[in-house]
Amino acid sequence: MIFLCFAHNLQSAERASDDRSRTPADVIINEDSKTYDSHPSAVTMQNGSTWVAWIAFKDSRDQILLRIVAHQD
Repeated sequence: MIFLCFAHNLQSAERASDDRSRTPADVIINEDSKTYDSHPSAVTMQNGSTWVAWIAFKDSRDQILLRIVAHQD
């Protein structure tokens, strides 16, 4: 299971904006997963949507999966 938690106080990261109204709530990306999932990577786009990619091991092979979490006003 990959749990995506949005950090608000990253000291070492360069901030593009201080507008936190666009930051989504914490979300579980793949709660129904039956695979071994690892190495998640996420980016939040200018429109507020967040793209999350990760590696899933299924059917004896690695797969790269992607989920887009839409921004909700």
